[in-house]
Amino acid sequence: MPTDAEEDWITAVNTAPTRIPRMGLENLVTIWMNVCESRSGTMASLIIPIPMNSTPIPAMMGVAATNVSESFMAVANGTGKEGIQGIEEREEEIDLSNVRISKKISKILVLDQTPKDVETLNRMYSILGNIERIGDHAMNLAEYAETIEQKNLSFSGYAKKEFQVMEETCREGMELLRKAAEGNPEFKLSMAEEIEQRIDDITLKFRQNQIDRMREGNCNVESSILYSEMLTDYERIGDHMLNIAQAYAAIDWSGDRGQTAATAIA
Repeated sequence: MPTDAEEDWITAVNTAPTRIPRMGLENLVTIWMNVCESRSGTMASLIIPIPMNSTPIPAMMGVAATNVSESFMAVANGTGKEGIQGIEEREEEIDLSNVRISKKISKILVLDQTPKDVETLNRMYSILGNIERIGDHAMNLAEYAETIEQKNLSFSGYAKKEFQVMEETCREGMELLRKAAEGNPEFKLSMAEEIEQRIDDITLKFRQNQIDRMREGNCNVESSILYSEMLTDYERIGDHMLNIAQAYAAIDWSGDRGQTAATAIA
């Protein structure tokens, strides 16, 4: 006789579409979450609030992308009347989503899975972890914005233009990852690799620009230290975006529920 967990998984599989390329495993995980939480009577407090046409990981990625953009804008333009409260709330949402989804995946992993399914679930873990780390770097940037205002620090117009370039390249990378998460055929790993390399090149160039400004006496020591930290976070965001792209690219998008529970995540 199957256990409760196995019965929940069977229900999810039977509820899923017959063919689920590109949208399989994560949809299946979502259905399984609902079945499990319905059994326990706590679904309303645990299911992640996302649009009907979305799934947890793309929604989590979208929140992280928003925080990256808004954090760079806060550095360049100030935090406004509400400070970084909105960024902090979204960062908490990212952390909670990571914990919730990871717990559900761990429950599925204890069931009998094909090697392909296990590999896909492990890649899902990797994607979750990298999204969470992008959120952490965005939070660092937001805290730098607070420090700038608290200490009344200032940056040159050249530095502010560089903030804009950093925000734009991160936004471009996150948009590409959104396409990967949705199974959009426009996503290509080579495009993510090009963006990551561009971020590395920009980081080197902007560090040199910073050194030149210091030599010319156009920025103070404390502002320079903060700017150097920002460049580090910027470069790390690029690294995590590439990690996510590589995980999606490595997933076998083919498969049929009759042969395997699912072989892809959305």
